[in-house]
Amino acid sequence: INIDMPGLIKRDIMCASRKAELYIQRYAQSQTEHHYKIWPKEKGEFPTDALCWENKVAYTDVQGHPTSIVIENKAVADTFRIYFWQMWNSLQ
Repeated sequence: INIDMPGLIKRDIMCASRKAELYIQRYAQSQTEHHYKIWPKEKGEFPTDALCWENKVAYTDVQGHPTSIVIENKAVADTFRIYFWQMWNSLQ
């Protein structure tokens, strides 16, 4: 998802792929501050995309029929952030 908003700090963990390269190039031209880390291929690809903002977490199926679920719950969003930062900090 391409979100181009001045002042937004966006962080992505993505699998190494041509699609990720194009995504990174697109964000390099945006007004959004974008940071990313590459997930090692040997650990497998994520079958869903996850977005977290405020007290919401959205999961989207990126391998099958495009379907999403949005969970609006502070505890779930806070837990997602803890998981995300653990993954983020484990990557180069």
